[in-house]
Order: sequence, then structure tokens, then C-alpha cells
Amino acid sequence: MLYGRQNELPLKKWKRAVVAGVGGVGYYVAEQLALVGIEELYLYDGDTLAEHNLNRLPISKDLVGKPKAEITRDHI
Repeated sequence: MLYGRQNELPLKKWKRAVVAGVGGVGYYVAEQLALVGIEELYLYDGDTLAEHNLNRLPISKDLVGKPKAEITRDHI
């Protein structure tokens, strides 16, 4: 979705994006893509959240052991 002030700009808005790896950087990339209005986000990460990941992500310790892609999807 574009806001009125953005309609005047020659912006090309992508409809979908892929984020491979939603750890320390990918998590924030996915969040920002959602905030700019990307309609379809495909999140791929075969890893689960470990306690040592918590220093980089604003995620509750209660989610340790859950798939990172699912955590990111639920946050977005």
C-alpha cells in the first residue's frame, strides 16, 4: 500500500520478497520489508531460536527452541 505522498514519487513497489535467514540481520530486514508495505514475504530459516541468539533479537526467552521463521512471521 502506498500513502498519498508516495503516489507522487516514481516509486516501484515490489509485491513480494524472500528473506533467507531470519537471524540477527534477516529478522530486521523482514520487519522493515513488512513496514514498507511488501504484500508477500517468504521467510526461510531452518534454524530454531537458541539462547545465544537473544542478544540480537527482541524476542522473549520463552520462544527458545521454536523455528526462527515462525517467530518472525508471528512478530510481523
